[in-house]
Amino acid sequence: MSTPIGHSITGYWFYHFSNIERRETDWRRLVFFLIFANLADIDYLFGFIHGQPNLYHHQFTHSIAFAVIIAGVFAGLERVDLKNRFWASFLILFAAYGSHVLIDYFTLDTTPPYGEQLFWPFDKNYYISKFSIFRDIHKGDTTGDFLRNLFSTYNWITGLTEIGIFVSIGFVVQFIRKLMLGRNK
Repeated sequence: MSTPIGHSITGYWFYHFSNIERRETDWRRLVFFLIFANLADIDYLFGFIHGQPNLYHHQFTHSIAFAVIIAGVFAGLERVDLKNRFWASFLILFAAYGSHVLIDYFTLDTTPPYGEQLFWPFDKNYYISKFSIFRDIHKGDTTGDFLRNLFSTYNWITGLTEIGIFVSIGFVVQFIRKLMLGRNK
């Protein structure tokens, strides 16, 4: 799994894609996108209740079907302020949430079961790429070990690596955004 750093940077760039026509930062919407890009990891909360944070990780919240459901619900409720266009809101939200699933698919996973339930509820098998783009993070099986390991040197290096990768990708996204703004003038 990737760190919240990588997922948050990705959420930041999806915010910019949804904010093409505005020049000012809407902090409420930005925070929404940061949280939304990390929302798949809410499954940790279910495990924390049992004292085993990893117990339910990478299950249904890391599936394509759940990405469709959650994007549909939020697009219907919020419409992400895209001029009340449901499908535009749905697509940007699906992409933001789905980016989490996609990133984790290409992340080294060292904790069984390996991968994520991409095709839940139709298939409960776990899927992961045969090659990893992103490093894993070290985490413990108990609540105490989990929290203690999050701040290890290895995880800090992983976070810094993600900053480099995702910020670089973000510059490409920003370049595309500027091209799109130039066409709208």
